[in-house]
Amino acid sequence: MDEILKKAAYSFLLLVTGIFLLFTVLYLYTGNNVIAILTFFGGIIHFLFFFIPYKLHFRQFQPLIAIYLAFIIIFLYPLVLVCWKIGQPLAFVWYSLVPVGVALFYLNVRKIVVGWCIFIIILCVSILISVHFIPEEFVITFSNYEFNISNSITVLASLSILLLFLFNILKINDFKNNALLSAANGEGQNKQTQEVLSEEKCNELYSRILNYFEKKKPYLDVDFSESQLATDLNTNITYISACIRIKENLTFTIFLNKYRINRIKLALKDNDLDKFTLQHIYSLSGYRHQSTFNRMFKTIEGITPSEYIQKIKATKASPVSTPSK
Repeated sequence: MDEILKKAAYSFLLLVTGIFLLFTVLYLYTGNNVIAILTFFGGIIHFLFFFIPYKLHFRQFQPLIAIYLAFIIIFLYPLVLVCWKIGQPLAFVWYSLVPVGVALFYLNVRKIVVGWCIFIIILCVSILISVHFIPEEFVITFSNYEFNISNSITVLASLSILLLFLFNILKINDFKNNALLSAANGEGQNKQTQEVLSEEKCNELYSRILNYFEKKKPYLDVDFSESQLATDLNTNITYISACIRIKENLTFTIFLNKYRINRIKLALKDNDLDKFTLQHIYSLSGYRHQSTFNRMFKTIEGITPSEYIQKIKATKASPVSTPSK
């Protein structure tokens, strides 16, 4: 999966380099030399950036992605501002691509994607406000022909980037599904995986997984996934699935839901039903829908939640036996 993201990163940088240089030619042709210099500079910077993912492992340059996003957003800000001033709303398309890129390179971690979406919305609002303060001498003039060329390049370039992102998102999803299917079928422990995931590495990874679950309690998050665990532990889902199968003889889904069900069982034994509804209890334990909760409870415990509750009530209602004198 890291190799897919690595290739996606340097493919994106090459594509953006070409787009910047294409706009440089356009602005030179129209006589907007200042913007032409900016776009040319952007193209050169992206070409130099290309060698970072090309030479490094994805995990090594992933922390730099946030820095790059901040750079490109700030770099594009005056260009988008001026374009909006002259009536080119298509310039906002560039900012709309940011959340899709974040979803790809941060493996759909919802909090990160939502955070960047909020940031982009705030940025766009600031452009709508700031545009009224731009002096008229900074306004660029375009003929209709030049407008059409600029808009055509914007549409085609943004579509190209979007398709690149979506293609790799689908590719990663396929990779995850195949890895999970292999693990679920017991095929995750093929010869290659066994050679790489030695007993020592498996023990170390298993200890990290248990420590992570104990300290961070990720099972309480309804959207928590195996890919997020792999990202946080700087490993991959194939190793996690293999490790859990070796140590627990479980799939990751069952492993995760055992933590959730155990928390619910503990709450029921502590008489939480006297204070809260069952829906409130399972919602706080990582379940969004009751049907999912009922199915997983029956799978893990062998009985339904209502049967388990009746069992607890019957145990509490039974008289405590005393030794005969």
